[in-house]
Amino acid sequence: MDKSKSNENISTSSESSDKGLSSLKVLPNVDFAGLIDELTELNSEGNTLMKQSKLEEAKEKFFKGNEKFEKVADKVYNLFTNNDKTDQILALYKTLLSRIAQCFFEQKKYKDSIEFDLKLICLEPKSAEAIYRLFNSYSKINKCQQAVYYGDLFLELDEKQQKSFKNAKNEIEKEKRRLVNIQSRKDWLNIIMFNFILFFVVFLMIKLFFVKNKN
Repeated sequence: MDKSKSNENISTSSESSDKGLSSLKVLPNVDFAGLIDELTELNSEGNTLMKQSKLEEAKEKFFKGNEKFEKVADKVYNLFTNNDKTDQILALYKTLLSRIAQCFFEQKKYKDSIEFDLKLICLEPKSAEAIYRLFNSYSKINKCQQAVYYGDLFLELDEKQQKSFKNAKNEIEKEKRRLVNIQSRKDWLNIIMFNFILFFVVFLMIKLFFVKNKN
C-alpha cells in the first residue's frame, strides 16, 4: 500500500516536472529583428538631428523609438536572456533614454531630463553619463543635496569612466561647498529664529507679570 502511494507520488512529480519542462520549451520564439532595425534607424536619425541642434525633431525620433519599445517591453523582460536579441534591444532602449535626457538637458528642461536619467540608471546603475547629468540637473534646479549625492556616486566610478568628463571633480567639490554654505545659512537662520521666539515669549511673560501685579 505504501509502496503504491510512493510510486504514485513519484509518477505525479515526474509528470509535473515534465509539464514544466515542456512549458519552457513551448515559450514563443519572438523575432525582434524588425524592432532592432527600427530602433537602430531611429537612434541614428535622432543623433543626426542632435548634431544639427534640432533638439525637438531629435526628441520626436527618440520618443517614437521609446513608444515602440514600450509596446513589447513585457515580452522583452519576460523572455529568457539567452536570446541575444533582447540584449540588443535593451542596449538600444538605454541609448534612447540617454538621448532623450540629453535633449531635455540641452533645452534646460532639467526635471524632464532627470525623469529619463532615473529610468536609465535603473537599467544601468553605473552609467557615468546619466549619473553626471543627474548631478548637473539637480544642481541647476538648486537641489544641492541630490546633486551632491549623484556627485559622490560619480566619484565612486572607475577613473576611466570619469576621464570623459572634464572638470567633473572640480564641479562636484564646488557643489559640496555650496551645500555646506546653504546648510550653514539655514543653521544661522534657525538660531536667529529660535532667539527671536525666545525673546518674544520672555517679553510676553514679563508683560503678563506686570499686568497681574497692577491688578
